[in-house]
Amino acid sequence: MQTSLGLLLPKRLMKSNPLVTWLTQHGALISARLLAMQLGLQSISQAWLDSEAIPCDETHLSFLLPLVREGRLLGVLLLGERRDDDFGEPAEHDILMTLVGPATLAVHNVLLVSDLRHTLSDLEIARDALQQAHRQILGAREDERARLAWDLHDGPVQDVIALGYRLFNSRIRAHELSPELALEIETARQEANRLSIVLRNVCTELRSEVLDLGGLGPEIRRHAYDVQHQAGLKIELDAPRFGPKLADPLGITLFRIYREAISNVIRHAQASTAHVHFHLDDRGSYELVVRDNGQGFTVPANLDALARAQHFGLFDARERITAVGGHFSVQSDPQYGTTIKAWGRIEDVVP
Repeated sequence: MQTSLGLLLPKRLMKSNPLVTWLTQHGALISARLLAMQLGLQSISQAWLDSEAIPCDETHLSFLLPLVREGRLLGVLLLGERRDDDFGEPAEHDILMTLVGPATLAVHNVLLVSDLRHTLSDLEIARDALQQAHRQILGAREDERARLAWDLHDGPVQDVIALGYRLFNSRIRAHELSPELALEIETARQEANRLSIVLRNVCTELRSEVLDLGGLGPEIRRHAYDVQHQAGLKIELDAPRFGPKLADPLGITLFRIYREAISNVIRHAQASTAHVHFHLDDRGSYELVVRDNGQGFTVPANLDALARAQHFGLFDARERITAVGGHFSVQSDPQYGTTIKAWGRIEDVVP
């Protein structure tokens, strides 16, 4: 036979296409002219939706050999005209039918790889879209936190402070008339002061002025000071006293991760000491490490398992740093405590 005209892998086929139906059902070598006559077609190319599906002069097309696997037409071998010195038709047929199995398997594998590549590409696109949506959600949440913090600070906090001053003045005047009334007013004033402190703490939790004005190092130190006095946890700090002022979303992301790690130490680790390390080098590489000496836990191979178990803290921390182009790891051992690490490069931060 002359050189095969090629392997046809049609891109668009209709299941109701008569040619596709015949080739799929029979799966045997057939003359192109005979098949066209059986299907009532002037030419084989009429049966394909893609007019360029058969890349040859159809006048030289002699035979078609369908490649069928699991009831699906994967392709068609296009064979040219026979030469006079070719071996006989029975031998030709046997050789072709021997080759059709490996050829079909090869095409099947090629198509599987192609489908896999398309699937991976679709997954990559979906992952990028999901990360972008997550970044937008985090950004919107932080913007809302900042707005609430400023609204609380400029509204209710100032109102409660002013109320405290008025109660202070009223207590002085009331003392001349009724010491008992003055005592009640003083109690109310102290409650107003306590409420103002609570509201200020809420503002700080929503968005810290120290983080905005002083940078991540001072904010970590401020928070660690409060934790040591309120929770009794000893915190060893290796963080700058001034700066760095990291632009959002990286700065607030690293602080949220640090705070979540310290919160886990207080609530779960039963630790006496936590060590906090933060460093930003001249090349823009940053590293945040929180390590405790408490009881560790079994870290799942995939942190998604924590989210499925309704433990969202570490899962959220990983999602936060990943969304801005960083990396996250958790190591834990019952004898050596837990180490949480977030690291990356500023140049890789996704806005």
